Amino acid sequence: DVGTLGGFVEELLASLPSADRDGDAWARVSAATDTTDAPTAWRRVARRGARSSSGAVYESDAAGAGFSWHVPLPAPGHYELAVWYPAAEGQATNAVYSTGGTAGAPLAMLDQRRWNARWLPLGTVEAAGAELVVTVRNAGTGTLVVDALRVVAVPTTH
Repeated sequence: DVGTLGGFVEELLASLPSADRDGDAWARVSAATDTTDAPTAWRRVARRGARSSSGAVYESDAAGAGFSWHVPLPAPGHYELAVWYPAAEGQATNAVYSTGGTAGAPLAMLDQRRWNARWLPLGTVEAAGAELVVTVRNAGTGTLVVDALRVVAVPTTH
């Protein structure tokens, strides 16, 4: 299964010494269920394939439900974003991911019933401040599932 292989490769690469000579490589995985602030009107449930350390995700059946990750950054720059959510029928048919809150420009629109249980790239963004806000909202039908967001600094050329 490519989803399992992807997780294995990610762990393998994390255990290898960094090839970055400048020492400025940076990556952060922010799992929604590893935080202490539970979103209002969301359920926290255990799901097979979740990336959080607890094995749980947040779910909401509310139309238009939204969730935001607030990721502190080490410096302004370009960052590559990817999202992970476990597999299940009945999940959101149109999960819209954006930066800058719900009014931000969409990065990606994903059908959460498909292409799950692996890191799915959302795109590369330029961050000017010390925090990056990434929002997902349910623009379709089904249950919106929130698990993990990966933010990786894109090296600059010198």
